[in-house]
Amino acid sequence: MGPEDPSLNRLADFLLGSDLLFCALLDREGIIRAHSPGVPRLLHLAGDDCRNRPLAIHLTEADGAQLRRRLAGGDDERDEEFLLNLHSPLQGPTTLRCCLVRHPRGVLFVAENPAAKTAALADELLQLNNQLAVLSRENTRKNRELQERNRQLLEAYRTIQELALKDPLTGAANRRAFNERLRFEAERGARMKSPLVLAMLDLDHFKRVNDDYGHEVGDQVLIAVTAALMRGVRPYDLVARVGGEEIALLLPGTELDKGVEIAERLRREVAELAIDGYPKQITASFGVALLPPGGNPDRLMSRADAALYLAKDGGRNRVERESPPQ
Repeated sequence: MGPEDPSLNRLADFLLGSDLLFCALLDREGIIRAHSPGVPRLLHLAGDDCRNRPLAIHLTEADGAQLRRRLAGGDDERDEEFLLNLHSPLQGPTTLRCCLVRHPRGVLFVAENPAAKTAALADELLQLNNQLAVLSRENTRKNRELQERNRQLLEAYRTIQELALKDPLTGAANRRAFNERLRFEAERGARMKSPLVLAMLDLDHFKRVNDDYGHEVGDQVLIAVTAALMRGVRPYDLVARVGGEEIALLLPGTELDKGVEIAERLRREVAELAIDGYPKQITASFGVALLPPGGNPDRLMSRADAALYLAKDGGRNRVERESPPQ
């Protein structure tokens, strides 16, 4: 394929203009020279701030080194699918499924939208290099091919929206985001020898709120409580709605005593909330459990739930810590 192939240039322009992909044109040093609209959103930067800065500064040190190696390597190295981890102080880690595509103006870095789990979109990204070669030989079909790609991307985008990592009612993280973050924090805690606290809370007698005042008022209670919790934790802590009225708090780098102290403070703040449309006091019960550095996170939630049940059995509107091992 020649360096001036117009179909390759047009397809690159299409990808860089797509709102559905994380796509950037890099030079050989890994500097972003052009990017799709999704790149600034994922990097939490203004559009102009993305240009002329190395993509590697948004990666872990190991992943930045991997990207530089692939950019400097031969075609075989670039054509392979690989994973990179973006890090955001707002949302934690985001794993990208990536490939590098040769281009006369540099190297196209094309990555799957991180919320997408559909095989159709992944196949499109992994087969992109082959499709570019096909388009160069079939110029008469390129418009139809591009329209079909756009249709598939739009379908995948609808799926991505349904698989978003936020709870649509409260704006907190959802169960999928909680599971991914728990695994990440457990692995990071093992590397950094840092503890992790999980606090589970459940709104007391929440069924009565819905029964006596209706589900709209119940929704307002959930929104207000979640907002108070999100205001009351650190930016890198995670607040996730994991059930109907059950909320999980992940507190990295926190010992058990400090986690109990934080939960007690949040319990008081919830009890002091004034909620429009609900004239009564809303309270919550908390259960707090610790994952020591290197611990297995698989039973952490069940341990925190067991402490939560102790709080409910003990009269509700209270904080209980997990029982020490026998």
